Order: sequence, then structure tokens, then C-alpha cells
Amino acid sequence: MTPEQFELLSVYLDQEASPEERQQVEQWLSIDPHFRAVYQQQLRLRQALIALPTPPVDTSYVMAQVLDRIERRSRWRWLWGSVGAACLAAASVAGTLLIPPSSYSLRPELSQLKTPVTEEEPLKLAMERPIVPMPKAIPSMVREAP
Repeated sequence: MTPEQFELLSVYLDQEASPEERQQVEQWLSIDPHFRAVYQQQLRLRQALIALPTPPVDTSYVMAQVLDRIERRSRWRWLWGSVGAACLAAASVAGTLLIPPSSYSLRPELSQLKTPVTEEEPLKLAMERPIVPMPKAIPSMVREAP
């Protein structure tokens, strides 16, 4: 018996075979006595496994162990989270106290520049005599008002 035949027999026993595969296995069962013997052996083994008694499980014991493990994990997470938060707070306080206020600027050369104080000049409009010469209007582009 080839591994492919054994695999196909397993699929047949699990009732997962396609119609073509089922027909092939049934043909082998009718022709090959060795294949039929393996089939009978697999059937007996399957029935024996199904008939095995399952040991009773104490659900309260299993549940207690699961909850205990969850509690231990959450304790460690809480501990490491607290340590991380404390370190972050300590670093923030140390950074605030140890760094002088003059170095808060990201570009210190900008914080040291003095802005020159200038007097404000009024806005001048040159309507009669513009500063920049204005082009003369082209007659074809001027539209008459209706």
C-alpha cells in the first residue's frame, strides 16, 4: 500500500472524500485483500478510540489554575507599568529642573536676536501720479458700460 492510498483511505474513513475518491477506494476494497485488511484494521482502531473512556476533569481545579495564572500575569504587568510611569515622571521632573530656561528654544540663535524697533509709516497711495507707470488702455479691450 502506498502512502497516497493510505491517505485516501483516511479521507474515506473521515467521510471527507469526493465522489471520485470514494469510488477509487471502494474499487481498491473490492480488488485488493491487503487494502481491505488495512481498512478493517483502521475501522477497529477508530472504534476503539471512540470507545475509550474520557477521564473526569475537575473543572474547579482547572479554573482555579487558570485564574491564578491570569492574576500572576496581571500583577507583573501592573508592576512593570508602574515602574515605567515612575521613570517617565522622574525623567520629566529632572529635565524640567536641570535644563535652564534659556535653552528651551530649539534654535538658540533666534532667541538671542533683537528685533529692531522702527517707527510706523503711514500707508501712502499715489492715485494721481503712480510710482510705477501704468500702461495706456487699448481701445479694443475697453468695453462700454450698457
